[in-house]
Amino acid sequence: MVFHDRDFDSVLFCGSRNGVKAILTEVRLDRAVMPAVRPEELDVMPEALGDRVGPIHDALLMKCTKESFKPLIRHDVIRLGSGHAEIFRSFMAEREVRPVVMTLHEALERLSDEERPVFAVIEDRRIASIATISLSMPEESMVGVVYTVPELRNTGLATSVISVATSEALRRSKVAALIVGADNAPAIRVYEKVGYVIHRCLKWICVGLDYPP
Repeated sequence: MVFHDRDFDSVLFCGSRNGVKAILTEVRLDRAVMPAVRPEELDVMPEALGDRVGPIHDALLMKCTKESFKPLIRHDVIRLGSGHAEIFRSFMAEREVRPVVMTLHEALERLSDEERPVFAVIEDRRIASIATISLSMPEESMVGVVYTVPELRNTGLATSVISVATSEALRRSKVAALIVGADNAPAIRVYEKVGYVIHRCLKWICVGLDYPP
C-alpha cells in the first residue's frame, strides 16, 4: 500500500520477503518512508534500493483491543471540523517537530476527510494537543500524529486525546494500532497507560530523506 503525503510517500508491505524484494526492484522510490519493515525483510533493502536507502530507525508496533482499552479522559477533547481550519493550520506550522505549512484550503480539506478524523484539546483558542486516525480498515485502524505543545506536556493532555482517538479507532475496527519510535519512552508510557501493548519490533526505513518515527 502506498499513501501519498505532501513531501513523500509512505509504503506499507504485507506479504513475503521475496515479494517485498520484487516490488522494490520494480518500483522507483525517490522520497519515501517505509514505517513497518519487519526485521526479516531488512536485508533485501540495500540490494533493491542501493544508495537510496537513508537512515534506519528502530520502531515499535503497538496495538490496543476493546478488551485491553483503558481510556483516561480528563480534558475536553473534540473532533475538529471546518470551523477549526485556521487554528489547525497555525498549529501544524508552529510545531517544533516536523512543521507543516499548508493553505487554509488544504486545512479545510484535511479536516473534512471523514476517513481521517482529527481530535484535539483547545485551550485559549489554540490547539494544545492532537491525535488523528490516519487509516481505517475492518481489522485495524492506525492512530497517529500525537503531539502536545511543549509547554503543556506532562499534564495528561496526550492521554486524553489518544484515549478519544483510540475509542473512535475501536469503533471502526477490531484493533487500534500505532507506530512509535523505540526510544520514545514518554510516548510509550502514555500508550501503555490506556491499554496498548507492544506487538512487534520493526524497522522504520527512510528513502531519500530523514523522517524518524
